[in-house]
Amino acid sequence: MKDIPGKFNSVRLYTMVDEATSYERDAPVKPNPAIKAAMDTNTKMLLGIWCSNTNDIAVELKALEAALVWGPKFADLVVGISVGHEDIYRYISEGPKSGKTLDDILEFVDKVRKAIKGTVLEKKPVGHSEPWVVFANINSSFVDKLDFIGANIMPFYDEETEKIGMAKQFDKALAGAREKSRGKPVWITETGWPITGESKNGNKASVANACDFWQEIGCRRLFNKVNVWWYNLHDSNHGSVNRYAISKNLTTEPVFDLACRKEVPKKDEPKKDEPSGVWTVSPSKSSHRVVVITLTIPDNETPSPTS
Repeated sequence: MKDIPGKFNSVRLYTMVDEATSYERDAPVKPNPAIKAAMDTNTKMLLGIWCSNTNDIAVELKALEAALVWGPKFADLVVGISVGHEDIYRYISEGPKSGKTLDDILEFVDKVRKAIKGTVLEKKPVGHSEPWVVFANINSSFVDKLDFIGANIMPFYDEETEKIGMAKQFDKALAGAREKSRGKPVWITETGWPITGESKNGNKASVANACDFWQEIGCRRLFNKVNVWWYNLHDSNHGSVNRYAISKNLTTEPVFDLACRKEVPKKDEPKKDEPSGVWTVSPSKSSHRVVVITLTIPDNETPSPTS
C-alpha cells in the first residue's frame, strides 16, 4: 500500500473455523480460509479461538487440528493464539448469553494448551484479548495463566479522550495495562479510529481524526516498536455503526495519507515520565466472527509458554 510505514506482515484471526462450517454434532470442520491465504503470502498470524455464544470450543479445536496438517510451514507463521476476544467484557456488560467468565476463559485456555501439546504449535504463546480496563480489574491469578495480554485499545470510546486528547488517553491506558500485566508481554490486539459513523462521548468519527490517530499513535508510538494489530484494513462488519478502514474497498489506495510526518503537533505529546508505548480501552464493537486485521509485528516480545 502506498506510503505505508513500518513492516506490516501479519493478520489477526478471531476464529479458526470456516464460516460455512455447520456446528451440528459430527459435522465436518474446515479451518478458516484466511489461514491458507496467509500461508500463500508468507503472512504471520495471531490465531483466534472464538469463545462467546458457545458452551464449548470443540469445533474451534477441530479446526485447529485440521490446520496442523500444514505442519511447520503453518506453525512458522503463527505468532501466538488468542483464546477469546472481549468475552469477559461482554459478560460484565451484557450477561452470560453474550460473554464468558474468567473461569470459562481459563478452562478454554487449558483446553487449547492440551490440544497443541506435542504438536508444531506447542511452544506458541497462548493469551487472551480484552479492553485494558478488564485486565486492570480482575484477579492477578488470571493473568498468571496467560503467556501474553492482548489489549484492545480504542480511545474513541473513552469519555476522557475529548478532554485530554487521544494520545494522552492512549498513554494512560497503556500504563494501566502494563501495571496489571505482572511482567507478561502486552500486545495491542486492536487499535484504530473510525472514519465514519456516530460520535461517541464527544469524539468524532472522521477521516481527519483517523489520520491524526495514525500519526500520533501509530507513527509516534507503535510502528516497528510494538506488536500491534491495526483495526482495520477495511471494515467488513456490516453490523457496526462506526466503520474503520485505512484502505479504499480493499485496494492499495489508502483512505488517508499513511506516510509518517516528521513533525507532529506538540499539543498531545506525552509527558517525559509517561511510557512511550501504547494501548487503551474500548467498549466492544459488535461480535465479529471472521475478521482479518492488518498488523505490524517486530521480531521481539516473544514470550515463553506458561506451563
